[in-house]
Amino acid sequence: MPSYSPTRLSPRRSINSRQSHVNLEQRPKSLSAVRSLYTCRLYSHWAHLPRQAVIRTMADARPKAAAPSIHVLMVSLKFKSAEQKQIFRDTWAPLAEIVYKTEPDCLSYEFCDSCDDETSAIIYERYTTRAALDGKHQETLKAYNMDSKFPEGFVKDYEATLLHYTESNVGHMDR
Repeated sequence: MPSYSPTRLSPRRSINSRQSHVNLEQRPKSLSAVRSLYTCRLYSHWAHLPRQAVIRTMADARPKAAAPSIHVLMVSLKFKSAEQKQIFRDTWAPLAEIVYKTEPDCLSYEFCDSCDDETSAIIYERYTTRAALDGKHQETLKAYNMDSKFPEGFVKDYEATLLHYTESNVGHMDR
């Protein structure tokens, strides 16, 4: 029985498929494109290899992070009531759309509800660099002017704690 050892893909290697020609020098624009490239085209190209060898090769070939040093901001929010949290979330949602459309260096911008406390939430933000947070994102926040978007009579009485992190690239963020 022949032994198979997974090999890493060279960045210059091209893979032909019946449908199209894929050149790996052209970097995929999104993680779903990376997944599609590796799961569909490579698996069909390496159909003669055992499935585990293909999976190991795909894991070795995939990028570990979108950038070498991802900056993470976690904003912890504590509201006086669940209604106040919902008003904040509804007012924040259009800002999330603007950030997605205008800030390519913002990798994640997500409002997360607490499972244990209906008056708590976090906003989880990931940026390619700290400069992307300190520069373009601050401009977006200033232009959006969230304080002016709250409904009449809304009392801004909540606590926000900002925590900054740098991803270690130990583990993964791509599934």
